[in-house]
Amino acid sequence: MSDRCAIILLGPPGSGKTTLGRSLSRRAPISVIEVGVLLAREARKNTPLGRKLSKYVISGTLVPMDLVNPIISRELKAVRDGPILFDGIPRALTQIEAFFDLLDCNHLRLCAVLVLYLDLPNVLLRLGGRRVCSECGKLYNTANDSLKLPRSCDDCKGQLIQRMDDREIVIRKRFNRFQRQTAPVIKFFKKKFGSLVFEVDASLPRREKTETIWHRLQPLIRPTEKHPYNPKRRRRTRVLAAR
Repeated sequence: MSDRCAIILLGPPGSGKTTLGRSLSRRAPISVIEVGVLLAREARKNTPLGRKLSKYVISGTLVPMDLVNPIISRELKAVRDGPILFDGIPRALTQIEAFFDLLDCNHLRLCAVLVLYLDLPNVLLRLGGRRVCSECGKLYNTANDSLKLPRSCDDCKGQLIQRMDDREIVIRKRFNRFQRQTAPVIKFFKKKFGSLVFEVDASLPRREKTETIWHRLQPLIRPTEKHPYNPKRRRRTRVLAAR
Protein backbone atom coordinates (compact mmCIF):
# COMPACT_ATOMS: atom_id res chain seq x y z
CA MET A 1 0.00 0.00 0.00
CA SER A 2 1.43 3.39 -1.02
CA ASP A 3 1.61 6.13 1.58
CA ARG A 4 -0.97 8.90 1.48
CA CYS A 5 -0.36 12.54 2.28
CA ALA A 6 -1.23 13.83 5.77
CA ILE A 7 -1.90 17.53 6.36
CA ILE A 8 -2.10 19.09 9.83
CA LEU A 9 -4.25 22.18 10.39
CA LEU A 10 -3.52 24.26 13.51
CA GLY A 11 -4.85 27.56 14.79
CA PRO A 12 -6.61 29.23 17.73
CA PRO A 13 -10.37 29.04 18.27
CA GLY A 14 -12.18 31.28 15.82
CA SER A 15 -9.44 31.16 13.17
CA GLY A 16 -11.67 29.33 10.70
CA LYS A 17 -10.03 25.89 10.69
CA THR A 18 -13.23 23.96 10.08
CA THR A 19 -14.41 26.28 7.30
CA LEU A 20 -11.00 26.12 5.61
CA GLY A 21 -10.80 22.33 5.84
CA ARG A 22 -14.22 21.90 4.27
CA SER A 23 -13.40 24.42 1.53
CA LEU A 24 -10.22 22.51 0.63
CA SER A 25 -12.12 19.22 0.56
CA ARG A 26 -14.42 20.67 -2.10
CA ARG A 27 -11.44 21.53 -4.32
CA ALA A 28 -9.69 18.17 -4.23
CA PRO A 29 -10.23 14.62 -2.92
CA ILE A 30 -9.01 15.64 0.55
CA SER A 31 -10.69 13.87 3.46
CA VAL A 32 -11.01 16.02 6.58
CA ILE A 33 -10.75 14.38 10.00
CA GLU A 34 -12.46 16.81 12.40
CA VAL A 35 -11.21 15.34 15.65
CA GLY A 36 -13.36 17.48 17.95
CA VAL A 37 -16.52 16.48 16.10
CA LEU A 38 -15.60 12.79 16.21
CA LEU A 39 -14.86 12.89 19.94
CA ALA A 40 -18.07 14.75 20.74
CA ARG A 41 -20.10 12.29 18.66
CA GLU A 42 -18.52 9.31 20.40
CA ALA A 43 -18.99 10.90 23.83
CA ARG A 44 -22.74 11.11 23.22
CA LYS A 45 -22.92 7.33 22.77
CA ASN A 46 -23.59 5.11 25.76
CA THR A 47 -20.53 2.95 25.11
CA PRO A 48 -17.53 2.26 27.38
CA LEU A 49 -15.35 4.50 25.20
CA GLY A 50 -18.02 7.20 24.99
CA ARG A 51 -18.38 7.29 28.76
CA LYS A 52 -14.61 7.64 29.17
CA LEU A 53 -14.51 10.48 26.64
CA SER A 54 -17.47 12.36 28.09
CA LYS A 55 -15.67 13.97 31.03
CA TYR A 56 -12.90 15.31 28.76
CA VAL A 57 -15.30 16.64 26.11
CA ILE A 58 -17.51 18.37 28.69
CA SER A 59 -14.55 20.02 30.46
CA GLY A 60 -12.67 20.85 27.25
CA THR A 61 -9.50 19.24 28.58
CA LEU A 62 -7.00 17.28 26.50
CA VAL A 63 -8.16 13.77 25.65
CA PRO A 64 -5.52 11.03 26.13
CA MET A 65 -4.24 9.65 22.83
CA ASP A 66 -5.06 6.07 23.81
CA LEU A 67 -8.71 7.15 23.62
CA VAL A 68 -8.31 9.32 20.52
CA ASN A 69 -6.36 6.93 18.28
CA PRO A 70 -9.01 4.17 18.03
CA ILE A 71 -11.61 6.70 16.92
CA ILE A 72 -9.35 8.27 14.29
CA SER A 73 -8.15 4.89 13.03
CA ARG A 74 -11.76 3.77 12.60
CA GLU A 75 -12.56 6.95 10.67
CA LEU A 76 -9.49 6.56 8.44
CA LYS A 77 -10.70 3.15 7.30
CA ALA A 78 -13.93 4.71 6.06
CA VAL A 79 -12.56 7.73 4.15
CA ARG A 80 -11.80 7.90 0.45
CA ASP A 81 -8.35 7.58 -1.07
CA GLY A 82 -6.22 10.70 -1.28
CA PRO A 83 -4.77 13.23 1.17
CA ILE A 84 -6.02 13.39 4.77
CA LEU A 85 -6.35 16.70 6.63
CA PHE A 86 -6.32 16.52 10.43
CA ASP A 87 -8.22 19.33 12.14
CA GLY A 88 -7.70 19.29 15.91
CA ILE A 89 -4.65 17.08 16.43
CA PRO A 90 -1.95 17.18 17.71
CA ARG A 91 -3.09 19.75 20.29
CA ALA A 92 -0.18 19.33 22.70
CA LEU A 93 3.46 18.22 22.71
CA THR A 94 2.48 15.06 24.58
CA GLN A 95 0.38 13.96 21.57
CA ILE A 96 3.06 14.29 18.90
CA GLU A 97 4.77 10.91 19.19
CA ALA A 98 1.48 9.02 19.35
CA PHE A 99 0.22 11.03 16.38
CA PHE A 100 3.22 9.99 14.27
CA ASP A 101 2.66 6.39 15.34
CA LEU A 102 -0.90 6.79 14.08
CA LEU A 103 0.41 8.03 10.72
CA ASP A 104 2.77 5.06 10.45
CA CYS A 105 0.07 2.51 11.26
CA ASN A 106 -2.23 3.98 8.61
CA HIS A 107 0.42 4.41 5.90
CA LEU A 108 0.32 8.20 5.99
CA ARG A 109 3.22 10.61 5.51
CA LEU A 110 3.32 14.20 6.72
CA CYS A 111 3.44 16.60 3.80
CA ALA A 112 2.19 19.94 5.17
CA VAL A 113 1.42 21.81 8.39
CA LEU A 114 -1.02 24.68 7.90
CA VAL A 115 -0.99 27.29 10.67
CA LEU A 116 -3.68 29.96 10.97
CA TYR A 117 -2.80 32.98 13.09
CA LEU A 118 -5.33 35.22 14.83
CA ASP A 119 -4.82 37.47 17.85
CA LEU A 120 -7.13 37.57 20.87
CA PRO A 121 -9.03 40.78 19.91
CA ASN A 122 -9.99 39.24 16.57
CA VAL A 123 -10.85 35.93 18.20
CA LEU A 124 -13.19 37.77 20.59
CA LEU A 125 -14.73 39.70 17.70
CA ARG A 126 -15.37 36.58 15.65
CA LEU A 127 -16.62 34.23 18.34
CA GLY A 128 -18.21 36.85 20.56
CA GLY A 129 -20.30 38.06 17.62
CA ARG A 130 -21.33 34.58 16.56
CA ARG A 131 -24.99 33.59 16.82
CA VAL A 132 -26.84 30.40 15.90
CA CYS A 133 -30.47 30.01 14.93
CA SER A 134 -32.33 28.12 17.67
CA GLU A 135 -34.60 26.52 15.04
CA CYS A 136 -32.54 25.60 11.94
CA GLY A 137 -28.99 25.90 13.30
CA LYS A 138 -27.77 28.40 10.71
CA LEU A 139 -24.69 30.34 11.86
CA TYR A 140 -24.34 34.13 11.77
CA ASN A 141 -21.75 36.63 12.90
CA THR A 142 -23.16 39.97 13.96
CA ALA A 143 -19.82 41.63 13.17
CA ASN A 144 -19.78 40.46 9.55
CA ASP A 145 -23.28 39.53 8.39
CA SER A 146 -25.95 41.96 7.34
CA LEU A 147 -29.03 40.56 9.05
CA LYS A 148 -32.51 41.31 7.81
CA LEU A 149 -33.82 40.94 11.36
CA PRO A 150 -31.58 41.91 14.30
CA ARG A 151 -32.47 38.91 16.45
CA SER A 152 -34.00 36.50 13.95
CA CYS A 153 -32.82 34.05 11.30
CA ASP A 154 -33.06 35.19 7.68
CA ASP A 155 -34.28 31.76 6.58
CA CYS A 156 -36.77 30.55 9.19
CA LYS A 157 -37.19 33.62 11.44
CA GLY A 158 -36.03 31.56 14.44
CA GLN A 159 -34.39 33.33 17.39
CA LEU A 160 -30.64 33.85 17.19
CA ILE A 161 -28.87 32.75 20.37
CA GLN A 162 -25.31 32.85 21.68
CA ARG A 163 -23.78 29.50 22.58
CA MET A 164 -22.00 29.06 25.91
CA ASP A 165 -18.69 28.46 24.09
CA ASP A 166 -18.99 31.89 22.45
CA ARG A 167 -19.21 33.93 25.66
CA GLU A 168 -16.21 36.13 26.39
CA ILE A 169 -15.04 34.40 29.56
CA VAL A 170 -15.10 31.01 27.81
CA ILE A 171 -13.39 32.38 24.67
CA ARG A 172 -10.55 33.78 26.78
CA LYS A 173 -10.10 30.43 28.52
CA ARG A 174 -10.04 28.59 25.19
CA PHE A 175 -7.52 31.03 23.74
CA ASN A 176 -5.28 30.77 26.81
CA ARG A 177 -5.47 26.98 26.61
CA PHE A 178 -4.38 27.19 22.96
CA GLN A 179 -1.43 29.39 23.92
CA ARG A 180 -0.33 26.96 26.64
CA GLN A 181 -0.89 23.67 24.81
CA THR A 182 -0.87 24.15 21.04
CA ALA A 183 1.48 27.10 20.47
CA PRO A 184 4.42 24.87 21.58
CA VAL A 185 3.29 22.29 18.99
CA ILE A 186 3.56 24.94 16.27
CA LYS A 187 7.06 25.83 17.49
CA PHE A 188 8.00 22.15 17.35
CA PHE A 189 6.91 21.77 13.73
CA LYS A 190 8.60 25.02 12.71
CA LYS A 191 11.86 23.79 14.26
CA LYS A 192 11.76 20.18 13.03
CA PHE A 193 9.85 20.55 9.76
CA GLY A 194 10.20 24.21 8.83
CA SER A 195 9.89 23.57 5.10
CA LEU A 196 6.53 21.88 5.62
CA VAL A 197 5.00 24.71 7.67
CA PHE A 198 2.84 27.32 5.95
CA GLU A 199 1.61 30.22 8.10
CA VAL A 200 -1.41 32.31 7.08
CA ASP A 201 -3.12 35.35 8.57
CA ALA A 202 -6.58 34.06 9.55
CA SER A 203 -8.02 37.59 9.40
CA LEU A 204 -7.74 37.58 5.59
CA PRO A 205 -11.01 37.42 3.65
CA ARG A 206 -12.21 33.82 3.45
CA ARG A 207 -11.77 33.46 -0.30
CA GLU A 208 -8.31 35.04 -0.33
CA LYS A 209 -7.20 32.82 2.54
CA THR A 210 -8.44 29.67 0.83
CA GLU A 211 -6.86 30.59 -2.51
CA THR A 212 -3.51 31.39 -0.86
CA ILE A 213 -3.40 28.09 1.01
CA TRP A 214 -4.61 26.07 -1.97
CA HIS A 215 -1.88 27.57 -4.20
CA ARG A 216 0.75 26.53 -1.65
CA LEU A 217 -0.78 23.14 -0.92
CA GLN A 218 -1.13 21.82 -4.47
CA PRO A 219 2.55 20.94 -5.09
CA LEU A 220 2.98 19.59 -1.56
CA ILE A 221 0.42 16.84 -1.83
CA ARG A 222 2.38 15.18 -4.64
CA PRO A 223 5.16 12.78 -3.47
CA THR A 224 8.68 14.08 -4.07
CA GLU A 225 11.08 13.20 -1.26
CA LYS A 226 10.84 11.44 2.10
CA HIS A 227 12.57 12.24 5.36
CA PRO A 228 12.65 10.39 8.70
CA TYR A 229 11.09 11.52 11.93
CA ASN A 230 11.89 9.68 15.12
CA PRO A 231 11.68 11.49 18.48
CA LYS A 232 13.11 8.48 20.37
CA ARG A 233 15.09 6.94 17.50
CA ARG A 234 12.96 3.82 17.66
CA ARG A 235 11.42 3.85 14.21
CA ARG A 236 11.28 5.83 10.98
CA THR A 237 8.24 7.89 10.09
CA ARG A 238 8.13 9.10 6.53
CA VAL A 239 7.45 12.73 5.72
CA LEU A 240 7.43 14.67 2.49
CA ALA A 241 9.83 17.55 2.09
CA ALA A 242 8.41 20.77 0.70
CA ARG A 243 10.02 22.21 -2.38
